[in-house]
Amino acid sequence: MTFTTHQKKRALLFIAGAVAIGFFVQLYVTEAKADIVAHLHLQIVEQEKRLGAIAEVTGRDGADAVVEKIIQDCSPEKRTQFDTQLSQLPTLKGVQLDEVEQLFSSCGNFFAERKAVMVSRLEREYEVYKDLLTSLTLVDSKGSAEQYRAEDWGKLVALEVTRSELSTKLVEIQGKIIRDLKANVNVKSDSMQVTLVDGQKTKEALFAISSEIYTLRQSILDI
Repeated sequence: MTFTTHQKKRALLFIAGAVAIGFFVQLYVTEAKADIVAHLHLQIVEQEKRLGAIAEVTGRDGADAVVEKIIQDCSPEKRTQFDTQLSQLPTLKGVQLDEVEQLFSSCGNFFAERKAVMVSRLEREYEVYKDLLTSLTLVDSKGSAEQYRAEDWGKLVALEVTRSELSTKLVEIQGKIIRDLKANVNVKSDSMQVTLVDGQKTKEALFAISSEIYTLRQSILDI
């Protein structure tokens, strides 16, 4: 079969057009991908800032405006009285035990509960952070997600979860001591000593993990 000159020109024009279209499509895809990668990097940086802000507030046993409004402490007078009596707990008797029990019901769980809510927020934001990194990995095969400290953030969140659990445990121990004292359990009894030792170990564990959290957080935030 012989092609005419006109047919050959048309074929060449068609091939050239297809090549040009392919080139522009590839260029468009490359630029679109670059835009997506850049946008993801921006989102990840913003998410890291959000994580850092929540981590700092959580680290100093604070709370944001929303949590402060929802979870409120007892009055300053009651807080001072409760903290004072709590430090003297094993020596309290009679009316003093009744007072500290009432104070415990309104003041005892405040810090642990607020901590738990803030840690829950930190966990949720970390999940968003991981999702963004996963998206970046899928779009960008060059491994640019490796520049972020996802593993360290995960460790920090896990430590905060553990600290929150220890804080809740300490409150439960304090409540048990108050109940046992009201039930006339002797401070020197085996059961009470076990509870007191458990409380002391929990305090020591809290101190140790708080130090670890502080060091890791400072490292992540490069402070």
